[in-house]
Amino acid sequence: LKTLSCITLKFYKNGMVVKEEPLRSYDDPTAGSFIRDILDGYFPSELQQEYPDGVPFIVN
Repeated sequence: LKTLSCITLKFYKNGMVVKEEPLRSYDDPTAGSFIRDILDGYFPSELQQEYPDGVPFIVN
């Protein structure tokens, strides 16, 4: 069986963390773009090259 990988997203009062990377402030344009893609119903564009078929999110 193939184990399905997941990406962890953590949301805080002052920013967000994607894949255990450093905290991104909500003022950071990359954070805004990431959230906007999700709210618009799209897979975030910054992840499309690494995960062309998509990947599930674990949201904390």
